[in-house]
Amino acid sequence: MLKNVLEWTVGDASTYGKPVAWINVSSIASPTGGADAHESLRKVLGYVGAEIVESACVRVPLSRSMLDADGLLTDAAARRQIAEAIRRLAEQAAQPVYRPDPVRRDIQINEGTIRLGQLLKLADVIGSGAEVKRFLAERPVRVNGEPEARRGRQLHPGDLVEVGDVALRLVSMPVT
Repeated sequence: MLKNVLEWTVGDASTYGKPVAWINVSSIASPTGGADAHESLRKVLGYVGAEIVESACVRVPLSRSMLDADGLLTDAAARRQIAEAIRRLAEQAAQPVYRPDPVRRDIQINEGTIRLGQLLKLADVIGSGAEVKRFLAERPVRVNGEPEARRGRQLHPGDLVEVGDVALRLVSMPVT
C-alpha cells in the first residue's frame, strides 16, 4: 500500500513543499526496528521536495500484546507517542510557509507551442533531451501553478513553468 501512496503523491508532485511525517511501526523483535525503511522513505520524500517534519517522524516498536483482538492499539504509552507525532505534524502544517519568489526568466519561442521537455533544454535547465524523463521523475515542476510531469506537455506563450527557484515565462518571439 505504501508503494501506491508514494506513486500517487510523487507522480504528480503533490508533496512538494508540504509538511510530511510518518510513523514507522515495527515488531520489537525486528533487528533494525524498521530503521532501513524509515531512512528509505526519508530519502524518497526528500527527493520530491517534501518538507519533512523530523519531530513528527517516529518509530514505535510494538508487540502483539499491545493490540486487542481487533488489532487496535491498547498500549497507552504507544498511543501517546503516536498522538504526539500527529500533533507535531498538525502544528507544522498550520504554520505559514515562507518561500522566496522564484527568479523569473522570459523564454522566447518562435512557434505557437513548445513541449515541456524542449523548453527545459532550451532554457538550459537540463543538458540534453535524454535527461528529461529522469529530471521530471525526480524534480517537481509546475505549469501555471499545477504539478506537471509529462515531458510532452504542450506549452503556449503566457504559460509559466516553475522549476525549483526558477520561473520560466513563455513569450512569443517578435515578428520581424
